[in-house]
Amino acid sequence: MASPFELLGLPVTFNLDASNIDSALRAAGLKWHPDRFACAPVAEREHAEEQMAEFNVAHACLSNPLQRAIALLEVFACPYDPSGVNADPEFLMEMLEVKEELAMAKDGDDSTALNKLIFDLRQREKRELMQLSQLFSTWESDQNRSQDLPKLQQLLNQLHYLARTIETSY
Repeated sequence: MASPFELLGLPVTFNLDASNIDSALRAAGLKWHPDRFACAPVAEREHAEEQMAEFNVAHACLSNPLQRAIALLEVFACPYDPSGVNADPEFLMEMLEVKEELAMAKDGDDSTALNKLIFDLRQREKRELMQLSQLFSTWESDQNRSQDLPKLQQLLNQLHYLARTIETSY
């Protein structure tokens, strides 16, 4: 099966521009959108629908930085295994404290405190995504990728944790 990068004809890199990802989907849509096959035989219409569905999944994957990172690791035969990564104890303690603060803000109906905590989490997520981007830039050009892999995976774990915490904060 083709990687999302291959499918959309994009370079195999973490640092993709969102507009390029969107353009690749539009280009695929010009060729495979099911509406173009409205008068075609059923088999051709179904094939076009399947193709377009694959392109949509690839687009969704590459549009999400965490999913894109996981797809990139898979391309380089270094699959991401969240269970095999040791979490940073300091990070876990910070997140425990943040979750307690979030719970207190929710319980106390303190929307100002809740919004501030969520804003802070989003800012941290942005900083860690920038760090992930820098790590991938080094990792993609390095021949000895195995030395950076644990740090990449740990950062991915932290970003997943941050994303889940943000999602459940509302």
